[in-house]
Order: sequence, then C-alpha cells, then structure tokens
Amino acid sequence: MPQPYIDVTGATAYREATGDGTFANPYIPRFTAVQQGTWNIGITGTPTFNIGTAPSLTFTNTSFTANAGTNLNTSALALESGGNLASINTKLPSNLTVTATRLLVDGSGVTQPVSLATLPTLAAGTNNIGSLTNITGTISLPTGAATSANQTTGNTSLASIDTKIPSSLGTKTSSASLSITPAFAATSTITNVASSATSVTLLAANNNRKTVIILNDSTSDLYVTLNASAASTTNYSLFLAAKVGNTPSSLFLNGDDYSGEIRGIWSAANGFARITEIV
Repeated sequence: MPQPYIDVTGATAYREATGDGTFANPYIPRFTAVQQGTWNIGITGTPTFNIGTAPSLTFTNTSFTANAGTNLNTSALALESGGNLASINTKLPSNLTVTATRLLVDGSGVTQPVSLATLPTLAAGTNNIGSLTNITGTISLPTGAATSANQTTGNTSLASIDTKIPSSLGTKTSSASLSITPAFAATSTITNVASSATSVTLLAANNNRKTVIILNDSTSDLYVTLNASAASTTNYSLFLAAKVGNTPSSLFLNGDDYSGEIRGIWSAANGFARITEIV
C-alpha cells in the first residue's frame, strides 16, 4: 500500500530577511505539493478553505461553522423528518387565494354557519325562506301571519261549530237539527223566440242557470234538444205539443241538471217559444 509523501521536484528555496540586512534563518524550500494517498492534517486556529467545486474534503473529530457560498451543495444537509411538511401540503388546496392581510375562503359546496348582528326583515307573502335553526333574537312576522293568538281564536271557533253539528246522521228533532235557509233566486230573464221549421237556439249555455221554463205558444209541435247540435223532428230530447186553445204546453228544467245550450225546431213555423231563465 503506497505511503503518503511530498514530491519536492522543482522546489525553490528562499531565506527570510531581517531588518538589519541579515538573514535570520537558513534557506527554506518552497515547493508545490501533489497529493498521493490520504493526508491527515492537524489544524489549529480558524483556517479559510477555498476548495472550488472539484476537491472533496472529509473532516473528523472536530466541529466547525460552514458559511454557504455561491455553489454550496446542500443536498446532504439535515432535512425535516416525520413527513409533516408533506402531510400538510396534501391538505392544502392548490388554488388558495391570499390577499395582503387574509386568506380568502370559498364556502361553496358545504354548509356554513352564519352569524348576524341583527336578523333581516322577512319578506311579506308566502315566500319560501328555507330552514332556520339555533336562532336567538326576535323575528318580525309579515303582516297577516298566523300567531298564537290567532290560532287560539280559530280553535275556539272550531270548538263552537263542533257543538252545533249533530253527532250522528239520521232523522233528528228540531232541537238537534241545524236551521238552514235556502238561497232563492232573485233574478230572471224572459225571451221570446219565434217558431222555425229549422233548428234554432232557444237558450245559450249559462253556468249560473237555476231553472228554465219554456212555453210552446204555437199551434205546431216543438221538439227541444238539450245539446248544441241541431234539433230535428227525429233528433230531440223533449217534446212540447201544440197549444190547445189559448193554453200552451210547458216545460220546467232544473239548471242543476243541465246548464248548456238548448235548441228547438217546430213542425211548422207559427207562434213563439216563451222562455224564462232564472239565475
């Protein structure tokens, strides 16, 4: 195994001059050292190394302070252990927005609690405001909204009605029955439709109709159709014979049974249909 040595080939010598013109020491050689093998060098004081980028030095049994230079390779420096930084990085979104003083948070897609200094005024009407939970404070209800007082009044009225309704169906005495006043019609319309040997409209449809009275004031028979289609002597719903003397035949029709158009045709054209519609 080769031993370390110093090659002094091409060395030069010099002497250290003193202030009185003499030389204090004998000749001291100066030479260029070429490394062979491994050097073990003892160092005292605070040396400065300019090792460039190519040499490799190993320091043992000592401590020192390294000042990072321009091309210092820090790949071997101590790194954070435990994976904490990597774990934190996986939990941070890649598109965070940061302003000068705060981190902006997007709460879309999740339920967020909301804190209000004062509760907003609810809009009047039947608008859907969603679900409200954990509310403190006072909420002003829209005008006309149901309240506990209104509910109490409604319950009292319903209880009063319940006492007035018979508990079972069937024939009751007057004291156990409800008094009902029928709603009588107060308006009627009278029209006169001339007789015709072709189908004519006797009365237009009317949903408010209660009763119809038709008098056949004609010496010809009248064929009536409860339909909007044409009437004929073979296509009809009701038959009113010709009047006898001065007495016409008559027809009473309940509006609850039929409120549509009424048409008619006579066997011959003479006289009129006298019509009263009660609404």
